[in-house]
Amino acid sequence: MLGMSWGEVLVIAIVALVVIGPEKMPEVIRGVAKVVRQGQRLVNEMRDSIRLDELESMSPPQVRPTAIFEEPNPPAPPQTEAPTAVAKTGETQSADSTTKAPQGS
Repeated sequence: MLGMSWGEVLVIAIVALVVIGPEKMPEVIRGVAKVVRQGQRLVNEMRDSIRLDELESMSPPQVRPTAIFEEPNPPAPPQTEAPTAVAKTGETQSADSTTKAPQGS
């Protein structure tokens, strides 16, 4: 209890009883208990305030409400090659390669 042994607490209680007197001792004990309760309440409020500030400083995760029902990684659409174009010279061009088409006579 506050780093004191029971012997020290007993000595303090006896000195308080002699100094204050047995008539006022219950009143003094109630007053001390009231001050201790108020101190504990203040410490708890400060602790809760600090925890609340820490929680408010954390950024909440960005979650869409529908994200629960969606697939985590939807499949990508299939890749298609670019359409081929025929130039006036008869060459066929694609996105990958350039080839010459046979020219007939």
